[in-house]
Amino acid sequence: MISPYFRTDAPLNVSQLTPLVDAPPDSSCELCVIIPVRNEAALLSCTLQRLTYQQDLFARPLAHARYEIILLANNCTDDSARIARRHAREHPTLRLHVVERDFHKTRAHVGTARRMLMDEACRRLTKRGRSVIASTDGDTLVSETWIAATIAEIKIGADAVGGRILLSPQARQTLTRNAYRYHTQDEQYRLLAATLESLRDPLAHDPAPHHQHFGASFAVTAEAYRKAGGVPAVAFLEDVAFYERLRSVDARFRHSRSVQVETSARTHGRVPIGLSQQLDEWTKMNRAGASLRVESAARIERRAHLCRRLRALWLAKRSTHNEVSYEADKLACDSGVDARWLREQLSSSSAFGAFVMEFERLCEARMVETLVEVVSAIGELLERIAALRTGREAFSLPNGFSAQALEEIEPVVFSAPVYKMSQRGF
Repeated sequence: MISPYFRTDAPLNVSQLTPLVDAPPDSSCELCVIIPVRNEAALLSCTLQRLTYQQDLFARPLAHARYEIILLANNCTDDSARIARRHAREHPTLRLHVVERDFHKTRAHVGTARRMLMDEACRRLTKRGRSVIASTDGDTLVSETWIAATIAEIKIGADAVGGRILLSPQARQTLTRNAYRYHTQDEQYRLLAATLESLRDPLAHDPAPHHQHFGASFAVTAEAYRKAGGVPAVAFLEDVAFYERLRSVDARFRHSRSVQVETSARTHGRVPIGLSQQLDEWTKMNRAGASLRVESAARIERRAHLCRRLRALWLAKRSTHNEVSYEADKLACDSGVDARWLREQLSSSSAFGAFVMEFERLCEARMVETLVEVVSAIGELLERIAALRTGREAFSLPNGFSAQALEEIEPVVFSAPVYKMSQRGF
């Protein structure tokens, strides 16, 4: 079964939540920005400045009444909360709510803070139509149109939006040459892998190319947040776990390149898995003379192709109510999963997302693990994408594709000197 971290059995009941903020939101409020903060005094002023001077998509100032900010300073030993309150006083039209909490050491992590904040935003935005909860971090600079671009994606049908996360120019300068080389190789590989998956199993609401998405730029409608059961309060990768919950209830997730942020490049992070841990691990790998080894293009393509066949069966079963036993048995044979289980799930599953995640897990357990050097994998991915693009006018890679791929970040789990991808590119 699907991991309990990623699974929810019931929608979130906002009526049972204890309020963090007493003052009600403005009647014009469409979006609530949440920021979990722990000892971010060095960067927090710049983060809040960017959120204060937002623009619409026509470069006009965005009215402060259209959004609010809730900042939770948890277990801080620096001046983060004082800096935030001073900013609120200096910008009285900005709806900035500052909350302080000291969690027990067993709960003093970003998962607790982000869930508490997003729960509160959901509570405040309930019954406001397609209102939006937008998440960022205290060491992150959002773009000038971050809020407006997020709202625009929701208005055209997305239930959730993953923004593009870039390393700031200052952050890139702090990296060693080899660490940055590992970083760019990893990110080019991940974007190409996600693009190949999208070509093999395309989604109309989320066309390629796909980048990573994490809590530094993650937005969701209050309705979708409730339906998914909220953010799991796990110690790290809570944003990835929440994405899996959204996926399990068939939320329409959009990877938007118009929604962008820049983030820092710590080498000593606050969680066991994240960008800082990744950069530190790359430094160690460089010292050991190790190369990045990743999942092969063939394995990525095979998994995506099987998922596309499953999607076709699911749609056929529900749109025509025809018997699909033969096709299901053939897919079961090709993927190595149990045919009886596959037929039962096709008939009984209430959401395709939860079904396909379990199908993927079963498929991967039966696939032969093939790790290859990242440079070789990138070459193979480029060849397969070029081949699949032939005759496909509906899909095109943007100009400067390779250059854009080099600036993106995503946490991974390492097993030095060779690592496996902990989460596939989304």
